Amino acid sequence: MAPSPDAPEPAPASARAAVQQPSGTGIALVLGCYTLWGVFPLYFRLLAEAGSVEIIGHRIVWTLATCLGLVAVRRRWGRLRRVLRSARLLGALAVSGLLVSVNWLIYVYGINTGRTADAALGYFINPLVTVALAALVLRERLRPVHRVSIGLATAAVALLVVLQGSLPWISLALALSFGLYGLVKKRIGPQVDALTGLTVESAVVCPAAAAYLGRLAWQGQSAWQDPHAGALVFIEVKCRSGLGFGDPLEAVTWRKRRKLRQLCLLWLAEHRIRVDCLRIDAIGVLLRPGEKPAVNHVRGIEE
Repeated sequence: MAPSPDAPEPAPASARAAVQQPSGTGIALVLGCYTLWGVFPLYFRLLAEAGSVEIIGHRIVWTLATCLGLVAVRRRWGRLRRVLRSARLLGALAVSGLLVSVNWLIYVYGINTGRTADAALGYFINPLVTVALAALVLRERLRPVHRVSIGLATAAVALLVVLQGSLPWISLALALSFGLYGLVKKRIGPQVDALTGLTVESAVVCPAAAAYLGRLAWQGQSAWQDPHAGALVFIEVKCRSGLGFGDPLEAVTWRKRRKLRQLCLLWLAEHRIRVDCLRIDAIGVLLRPGEKPAVNHVRGIEE
């Protein structure tokens, strides 16, 4: 009887014996991944006007569409059904889907607010967070070199806090969220292959992403709809002489954005001005002594 296309293919003995030896294909894939990861900041900066949440929304929707296409081409529907029928696997993949979405959202936010170095530091710390989680949660024994690495990472974060005068929350949030994501995937183990796992993870968060993109489209604020055409723009400017209290744009909190929108609407009502589209931007200016001013303009902060 012919084997089912959904059944995992057993690895030959020669492949199992050589699993520890890095292959040329494996090295090429690793280099390709890190090269793509290295140029992501350049790509996301081109999409900055869309806003971090809209970028991640599109990432989720199109990832799901691509995965479903690959599942159809590779005839993996049986594997997908098996995972969807397992409450344990479905729950684990739901958690991992939320974690990786939060991780990507913070990453894109960091890049588009001029915190690329903090974002890169987060993924530099991540392997050490993974080792720490393996020891604390999975009860794996740490080698002396692992303990030294965790100690050095802790010292490095402490030094950054002292030098910047603030906690590098983007770096820590990225490292922790991706470390927890890896922990959940480790718990699942080989029960779910990569394509099926990514498909389910994307499907879990896709309704929220689609709802957000739909709201933007309904309000005419989607990046695809040229929301800036004919918009009345209000701008909030924040200046700081250093990073002791964080980046200037960190002062524009969620509550601040909500209050700004209320004030803009009151001003429009007082002056009897009607507009089809209202947009609130924020400009952060870093004025370090002896340095050229660093200006960061973020459009559509009220989204």
